[in-house]
Amino acid sequence: MDRLRFDEDMKNTRGSVRTGFYHERTFSMKSIYTCPHCGEKSFNPITKAFAGGLHTRGKACKNCGHHCVNGTPSMIFSAVVYIAALIMVLYIYFKGNSIWGLACVAVAYVLCRLFDAFIAPLVKPIRNDVLNS
Repeated sequence: MDRLRFDEDMKNTRGSVRTGFYHERTFSMKSIYTCPHCGEKSFNPITKAFAGGLHTRGKACKNCGHHCVNGTPSMIFSAVVYIAALIMVLYIYFKGNSIWGLACVAVAYVLCRLFDAFIAPLVKPIRNDVLNS
């Protein structure tokens, strides 16, 4: 009887980790950020990180369907970080080692996504095509 139950439990564990004989723990991101339209917690850090800036369509809220984007602080931080990365790339290029220039751009991209995920606020988009849909 126990072996049959164990086999059935093993079939239903896709996307989860076995922590004991009958215990199962699934990994799911909790929605911890609120939508500026409906006020419900419907964004997790990954969806918020890739919501985009004010010039993009943004991500749709799971509850109300309206689009949300990262605000003005995200745009300012991204501009400063990417300008610093450009300066570093040009400096490294003229010094003669071009491999590290790619690393500067990758680090800038990761820093901007981390800032968007954990610090920048979600706001309503300002694009007319998103507001009318």
